[in-house]
Amino acid sequence: MLAATVARAEDVALSDGLSRLAAQVVKVITQEGGELAVDVGDFVGTPRLKAAGGPGIALLVGEALEAKGVTVREPAPYQLLGTFKTVDGRAAEDDRFNSVALRIEATVLDAKDQELGKLNINVFGDAPLQFAGGTGSLPPAKEGTPSAEREDAKRAAFESPHAAVVGTETRDAPPSHFGIEVLVGKQPRAPSLQGGRSFVRLEMGEEYVVRLHNRAPFEAAVTLTIDGLSMFAFSEDGSFGSQVLIPAGRFVEIPGWYVNNIKTDAFEIGSYADSAAASKLLPSTGVGVITATFHESIQGSGKDPKATKRGRQIDQAYVEEKRLVKPATAVVSVRYDR
Repeated sequence: MLAATVARAEDVALSDGLSRLAAQVVKVITQEGGELAVDVGDFVGTPRLKAAGGPGIALLVGEALEAKGVTVREPAPYQLLGTFKTVDGRAAEDDRFNSVALRIEATVLDAKDQELGKLNINVFGDAPLQFAGGTGSLPPAKEGTPSAEREDAKRAAFESPHAAVVGTETRDAPPSHFGIEVLVGKQPRAPSLQGGRSFVRLEMGEEYVVRLHNRAPFEAAVTLTIDGLSMFAFSEDGSFGSQVLIPAGRFVEIPGWYVNNIKTDAFEIGSYADSAAASKLLPSTGVGVITATFHESIQGSGKDPKATKRGRQIDQAYVEEKRLVKPATAVVSVRYDR
């Protein structure tokens, strides 16, 4: 299986935004004269989004804080928690974006839960689709130059998704090139539609495989997240931002969390305390969504809620490749816990 290491403008915009947020946190703590140490808590999406990006956002915020010299630990003299939602607006730092954005809001607290400051950033581009667990098709556009049509489609993917179930596959639209199947015991598990979103039932102890379909006439690079975490979140070689490559007219099966080029930890349903998100010291909010964002790629360039834990180790070979990856063309989400 091929895995691509890529860099896109939207990823840079996300990193820059999180860096600005981390700098604001450092400023608040410095003004208090305290130790630069923070306990990063929940980042919760608005109820209408039914989003699973909180753990992924919390992880990225923690990494941005550490890059600013802040120690992220539990307990700590300061706490950080937040929310995320969709908003319309213009990016002050980049007037190419006048569109829908993911607004990340954070509150800094002291050890006694007293509020010290409220902070926020807006994240534009395609990256927010992964955190919001959206489903929809996106018209083509040059990277960083969104059209009104594309932004309307992005807004619909965020706020009013209309997933299509075709057989056992969830797609962004009935005739789409792209889709997701969830397999248990080598058999696809049939999803159902509720409120325009796809749900599949998974039980405690079950291992599952994510089958990613690409019927397009071009190779697709896919960003896959489980419970808000990239399938590469546990990479031993630091390839945390990688994507999976799917040849034109083919599908690939992802059996678990990437560890290195020859080993994978199975996707397994367990209690939240045992889950992959919990092992990253992330909150329990928002687990239960599998999201795949599909891009055209070009060769030659560079209760106790259920959650997914790291199961048995699987031999799964990956080969690293360089790719130029175009803006997202579709995003598909399947929810497995509600």
